[in-house]
Amino acid sequence: MTGTDTDRERLRDTFNQDAELYDRARPGYPPRMFDDLAELAGAGPGCRVLEIGCGTGKATVLLAERDCRVVGVELGAEMAAVARRKLPDATIDVAAFEDWPLPPDPFDLVLAATSFHWIDPAVRIAKSADALRPGGTLATVSTHHVAGGTEDFFAEAQDCYRDSFAVHRPSGRWRSESGGGDAERRSLLSGGVGHCLPRGARRAPGSAEPDDSEKLREFTGSDDRVGFPLRVSCVCLGSGVMQLRYSFRLEPTPAQQQLLARTFGCARVVFNDALALRRAAFTAKEPWIGAGDLSKTVITQGKKRPERSWLGEVSAVVLQQSLRDLETAYRAFFDSRSGKRNGPKAGPPSFKSRKSKRQAVRFTANARWKITGKGLLSLPKIGEIPVRWSRPLPTVPATVTIIKDAAGRYFASFVIDTDPQADAERWPADADEVAGREVGLDMGLTHFAVLDTGEKITSPKFLRRAEKKLKKLQRDHSRKAKGSKNKEKSRRALARQHAKVADARHEFHHQLSTRLVREHQAVHAETLNVKGMARGRLAKSIHDAGWAAFLNMLEYKAERYGRTFQRTGRTFPSSQRCSNPVCHRIDGPKPLKVRTWTCPGCGTVHDRDINAARNTRQEGARIHALKVAEGHHGDPKRLRSDGKTKDPRSRHDAKKQEAKESGPETRAA
Repeated sequence: MTGTDTDRERLRDTFNQDAELYDRARPGYPPRMFDDLAELAGAGPGCRVLEIGCGTGKATVLLAERDCRVVGVELGAEMAAVARRKLPDATIDVAAFEDWPLPPDPFDLVLAATSFHWIDPAVRIAKSADALRPGGTLATVSTHHVAGGTEDFFAEAQDCYRDSFAVHRPSGRWRSESGGGDAERRSLLSGGVGHCLPRGARRAPGSAEPDDSEKLREFTGSDDRVGFPLRVSCVCLGSGVMQLRYSFRLEPTPAQQQLLARTFGCARVVFNDALALRRAAFTAKEPWIGAGDLSKTVITQGKKRPERSWLGEVSAVVLQQSLRDLETAYRAFFDSRSGKRNGPKAGPPSFKSRKSKRQAVRFTANARWKITGKGLLSLPKIGEIPVRWSRPLPTVPATVTIIKDAAGRYFASFVIDTDPQADAERWPADADEVAGREVGLDMGLTHFAVLDTGEKITSPKFLRRAEKKLKKLQRDHSRKAKGSKNKEKSRRALARQHAKVADARHEFHHQLSTRLVREHQAVHAETLNVKGMARGRLAKSIHDAGWAAFLNMLEYKAERYGRTFQRTGRTFPSSQRCSNPVCHRIDGPKPLKVRTWTCPGCGTVHDRDINAARNTRQEGARIHALKVAEGHHGDPKRLRSDGKTKDPRSRHDAKKQEAKESGPETRAA
């Protein structure tokens, strides 16, 4: 540790020696600065804010007045106590920001008010970015001589602090004879420059803050009490950014495989120890154990115990991320119980088994992992691992997750933030070859997808084609002695075959979805109740098709490249309605064996699947046009078939709605 680092570690806890006195002598921040911050970064009602080094709550109070949900991290326990007294509803954790485990829910704004310089330069930028949601803002406030200040003025400002903390008490804490009067407070410079750093555009750790040439917006104001101009500058992230995962195969050596196994085991033990503590506290009806206390007990103190001393042999970041996974599991459970989380009910977290066939650990930027010039993945306390690079990474990754699957394969999964400008240049949304082109899809089993153009894409049926080989491998596996090496060999062979099936299906989905999004301006698909359909006799074939995964790929690729993806309502009768624009007669449900039918209204002969795809395209285009024209959010369940009424489930519903709209006068007549 250098002399500068030693001084920082010694001085950063200085003001905690007398928090009450510091709170009285410390000048506050001008409210105008937070008005500008609210305008630039959206620090308004409901905004989730993480304040680094909140101190006694000088900035926290101003954030709380704007109805922000503030979580503060403060190293000094006494200063945190003062902040809690001022703001009983805010969450104030006593911890060093470098060691504080990030919660599962990301923040909209990370604020460091005259505290960022106390944080380790190698950690502060990267960890702040990890705490932010995509498009979030990092704002740092620091004092500058923005109105002609000189070195003499700076010395006079320091004299004000020395005057306030002149007389020492025997305990070593300071008290003030003057109490920090208004004249002294006005002498202190209280200016601020906020640098907002978008996620995915991080500077290198320890690099300088941006100069004026990097600032996109600047607001200048003044505070009557302070008397100095105030400057707040923000660099805001554009729209269209999303996070993607890129997975690559790893080829670790036998020694590296042992180190990875040790890392997997340590992460599992930390997760289980933390879960055991919380379960014990719940059983004993004790208070909830916070993330900071959990980290201190399980990791920091656990390394000092002989039975857990080997936790120090792996990267500390992996252990912290394991605790974060536990927080995510608890949050999903609580949100599911309270109704905030949609979908199936999530149960409470359960202990991880050492016999689990899929294991994973996550390294964030704090771990200082890197990709070497030779294309090797360098991981802390593991070494440089060869990677099978199948394609280049589009941007610098934020995190990497090391995964070992059931087949014994190792993968590196990188999280990257997309570049909207590069995506727009790759597939221009206004290109002549895609302008105005729309396509409707009808999903099926014999044909995986039928396009409204008449093209029918045959279903590959990957699982059905591999059933014979899977049956043989399953039979061989069942005949091996339990617990033997041959049992494990046969299990891996079976897992590898299942992995081949899944990989082939995944590749097929990617190729088809990429082609459809690249060649069309808009893609329309039906909303399928896959879970309900999979309860019947066609369950294996439905799961083999993988409709839900394919439609999700279509959705995120369309959003990434500026295309339109619209789903129709689940009850929309695409197979019952005539797709002729001048007819649109609903002829009622038909059994699956009916592949062609003639419309009684207009006499058009329809292919069942092509007709459904055309209806899907027409309905999707109508819903999207309504969404754009009337500002709807695009939920097909809330949009209407004729612009006035909801999609009729049957003729009876349509007639009932028509009679309701006709009014009592018409009915009486």
